[in-house]
Amino acid sequence: MKSKASLIHICGIVGVFCLTLLALAYTREHYVQNWTSSMPPGLYRKHQVSRTLHAGDIVLLCPEKTPLLEEALNRRYLMDGDRQCWVTPLIKRVAACEGDTVKTTAFGITVNDTLIPNSRAKSSDSKGRLLPVWSFEGTLADGDLLVLTDRPNSFDSRYFGLLRTSDVVSRLTPAITF
Repeated sequence: MKSKASLIHICGIVGVFCLTLLALAYTREHYVQNWTSSMPPGLYRKHQVSRTLHAGDIVLLCPEKTPLLEEALNRRYLMDGDRQCWVTPLIKRVAACEGDTVKTTAFGITVNDTLIPNSRAKSSDSKGRLLPVWSFEGTLADGDLLVLTDRPNSFDSRYFGLLRTSDVVSRLTPAITF
């Protein structure tokens, strides 16, 4: 009797473990977590990029490796990635895309002559190191994306400039944020 109860107990534990692994695999495939200060922390649902991106869309990005972004990784503004992306993918909001006019100013970034709130770039980071200064004035070409967040400490297009729509891994919607 005792060994039968132990076997049932072990089978129950193995079953719960297998279900947990399946749930985690499903979650990783369909959701992404954010614990950075760039966007509200929480869980975001992934969606295929099956339509044209628009200003306001939240996206998961794997940016192309550049010397500026490699330096950002060395400074720990970005985190190491894995097989799928050389850095931990970034969660940002699309601020401008193809056809939008963008201008960097001392007050921040304007899109179609409207100043984006909290878009003023800082000159140095929290350790006093100089930050890159991105400067631009013009109309975004096909495939260009300006990505910003409304958080003043976010490392985004204010510093690394435009990204490409080909850098977008998924479109995101908040599932549970804090």
